[in-house]
Amino acid sequence: MDKIPDINFKNDPLIKKVSRFLLIFQGCAFFIGIIFAGFHINALVLFIAFVSIVIFIGAIIWLNIRYKTNPIIKKRTNLNLKAASIKAQIQVHSTNIHLTHTAKEQLQKDEHNELDVALKNLQRSFVLTGLSNALILNATIPGIGPKLKERLIANGITNAARVDNRIDSIQGFGEAKLIEIKNWRNMILTELNYNIPKEIPIPQSEAIKKKFEAHHANNEAQKQKLQESKTKFENDLAQIQPRIIELSPFTFKYYFQKSIGSQGKLGIFSSVLLLISQICLGSNATAAAIVSSIPTATSTPTITSTPTATFTATITLTSTITNTPTITLTPTITFTPTITNTPYVFSTFTLLPYIPPVFTPTLNRTNCDPSYPTVCIPPPPPDLNCSDIPYRNFIVLPPDPHNFDGNHDGIGCQT
Repeated sequence: MDKIPDINFKNDPLIKKVSRFLLIFQGCAFFIGIIFAGFHINALVLFIAFVSIVIFIGAIIWLNIRYKTNPIIKKRTNLNLKAASIKAQIQVHSTNIHLTHTAKEQLQKDEHNELDVALKNLQRSFVLTGLSNALILNATIPGIGPKLKERLIANGITNAARVDNRIDSIQGFGEAKLIEIKNWRNMILTELNYNIPKEIPIPQSEAIKKKFEAHHANNEAQKQKLQESKTKFENDLAQIQPRIIELSPFTFKYYFQKSIGSQGKLGIFSSVLLLISQICLGSNATAAAIVSSIPTATSTPTITSTPTATFTATITLTSTITNTPTITLTPTITFTPTITNTPYVFSTFTLLPYIPPVFTPTLNRTNCDPSYPTVCIPPPPPDLNCSDIPYRNFIVLPPDPHNFDGNHDGIGCQT
């Protein structure tokens, strides 16, 4: 990498001139403000403080603009933006890789459930077929002769599968005969349960497993593709990270210090001087404002005469009392100050509106096409478009029957 040149005001004469003007102006404003404060000319102190702060803030904003337009700072900004974009892509790929793990687990559950359903259907069919093949006509049931069998058949009870509560209404069947018929049916059912299939036929099992193997293969391919893309982004980030670290010392603070001083120590001293001058000038202005806002207390004299002794006293009153006589009294002067009450200002608070939490419901995988493992979208027909569904940026696995992934990058309905 090429060596980065030093950033200081020597490379920009305009910054040097502005820095000198700012130092001189702030120093003069500081001393003039102190002089006016000494003479209690509060209005001028406030005006000087306001102008000084405005010029100081304007100079900082201007210097910040010059800082951001520096080629090296522009390059660092672009590198930071690129690094942020790469990190975002890495985060998205990590999330999508995690989703492929979730999809794999879901596929395993779906495969297990489908095998269980197939086995239960087979067992149910086996039991029902066995009961249907156990005919009443050929059965040997104690206490049930041919005539009673004919009555059962006439009422639709032809085999063990049809034995139900209808027998109660058939003439000639008491409690004992009902028990014998039910025992005969239970005996057949016990034998069937003993011989019930424990596994589905191998061809059917292989067909189900083969179907899910294709889904697993597609999911693994998508995971591998995402992993390779994530690795590429990580390599790109590793290449620009050293450059960002190399440019990281060149902050606005460093640039500001270099701009107001040709050397590091002088820059720090100048920065401290500017800061102290602003603080002191602001303090003087604040003190002046406080002093000018304090009301002047006035006293109202009340003269009470007590004629117990004779004294010769001359009292000169203000212009509000006319006829200044020579009073031979013992004056008792009571001063009643005028008190100015300052109302207490209660703080105001802003109440923020309550935002209820948003709960994301658990997806129901019933009638969901496996090409979209993270959302629930039914298989065609009908053929759906992105405008027909509420989902965006979800994982798409082949064969993608709705063609949501038009650019074949594994993400459907991208926004």
